[in-house]
Order: sequence, then C-alpha cells, then structure tokens
Amino acid sequence: LTSDEKRTILKAAHAATGSGVPLVAGISGMSTAEARTLAREAADLGCDGLMVLPPYVYRGDWHETSAHLEAIIQATPLSCMLYNNPLAYGTDITPVQVHELCRYDNLHAVKESSGDLRRITAIREIVGDRLAIFVGMDDVIVDRGEVDDFHLQAEFRLEGDNNSGIQYRSQRNPDKSKGKFSIIGYQAHIHPA
Repeated sequence: LTSDEKRTILKAAHAATGSGVPLVAGISGMSTAEARTLAREAADLGCDGLMVLPPYVYRGDWHETSAHLEAIIQATPLSCMLYNNPLAYGTDITPVQVHELCRYDNLHAVKESSGDLRRITAIREIVGDRLAIFVGMDDVIVDRGEVDDFHLQAEFRLEGDNNSGIQYRSQRNPDKSKGKFSIIGYQAHIHPA
C-alpha cells in the first residue's frame, strides 16, 4: 500500500469504529522515513496505539533495525507494542534487544511470534513487569501446554480520552497442576465517554 492508502484505511477504520473502540495501527514501511511519518500522523488519523514492525523487505543488522524501531517509537506519544515476527519479516528481535528498547516510556508491550515459547520466559526474566507480553502464535501456547512451571500473565491496556481499554490475560490453572494452564481469554472493555 502507498502511504496515502494507509492513511485512508486508518481514517476509514476510525470512522467505522468510532471513538469507543481503540484503534491500533501496524506501522512499517519500505523506509524508516515512511514508517516514522505514519507513526507521527497516527494520532491525528484516530489511532490509539501502534504496533511497531521492522521494515519490509530489507533485513538489516541490529544496529539498523534498532534505529528503525526507535525512530518509529520516538515519532509518537501513542502507546506502542513491538511486534517480533521473524518468520514473516526475516528479522528476529532477541529478548536482550527488546530490553534495549525499554528505555522508551511509550513502549508498553511486545508481541512475540518467533514460535519459541522459551522467548516468553526470557523476555520476562530480562524486562520483569516493564512490558506486557503477547504470544503472537496461539498454537505455541496450546502445543506447549505441558511445560513445567509455566506462568504467563500479560495485560496490555490502551486507554484514551473515552476510558476505553483492551486487555488480554492468560495464566496457569488455579489448581496449580504441574504444567497445566488455561487461557483466561481476551477482554475488551468499552466505556463511552
């Protein structure tokens, strides 16, 4: 899509959902400048948060990738979620690299889609409760349901002037059975102004 087409889609999505439903835009592009510009304009287009992705096509080293991600995060006051999807983008953001990006106050979450459940634990060990962690591949949780001492509790809220919020949680079964857990679910809380 061209930059103008992306803007048109975001405006249409905001018009269709109204101000009662949080709008999170996926931000990436062929260049850092393109992605940064869209991130800068996102609030005026009706977005409440951003999902920040590596650049399309180009697969840089960490120095280049971090410069790209940082430029997007710094371009907006909106809440940001980092999206690590190495299978789709060919760029893998390690737990240590996620931690490096925690210096930005508006980075609130990471969506980890590498397919490796150990990443969730590694990110949590490094960043503590600093970021909410999402698993981007539902089958990873289901496939790894027998992992000993598994515990994941993520909560990510987007809050705007209208007090709307989106929240996701999952946790171990209350009976603390070894290696058993359940997905508590996805909750959307919409509170009109």
